Amino acid sequence: MHLDVADSTTLPYGWNRYAQFGLAVINQIHDKFTIRKDAQHQLNARESDWGLTSFIPLGELYDLARGYFVNDTCIVEADVTVCRVIDY
Repeated sequence: MHLDVADSTTLPYGWNRYAQFGLAVINQIHDKFTIRKDAQHQLNARESDWGLTSFIPLGELYDLARGYFVNDTCIVEADVTVCRVIDY
């Protein structure tokens, strides 16, 4: 899963954002099995996205008995807090 700065090409030259964020895949049957990962990262024109290469094994995600897909729906949540904005 990846987080990407929206409209990053329209931001001022030298832009920089320090963000804290959480990404989650919701378990719709048993909330205690929801998978959530938190991170913080500095985003800028050279690196306008950030993500996790491994979040949940696909076999686990697609196993209907595990509760991540219910009625053909998988719920993904993202919480983002921009802690610092710098525009040079």
